[in-house]
Amino acid sequence: MPKLRQKIAGDFRTEEFASLFLGIRSIIGTLKKNDKPIFESLLTLMTTGSLPDLLPP
Repeated sequence: MPKLRQKIAGDFRTEEFASLFLGIRSIIGTLKKNDKPIFESLLTLMTTGSLPDLLPP
């Protein structure tokens, strides 16, 4: 993640976008940790609003 931080430094104009970014990074990190498909899981999240069977309770 250090390279990612370097690339996005200064790009968050509002606290809202920074918060959205951190939420998405958190979801991706959890999906990786649980060996779940990231792209398909994010598509499911965007279309249904939840990840019912992909993340542990």
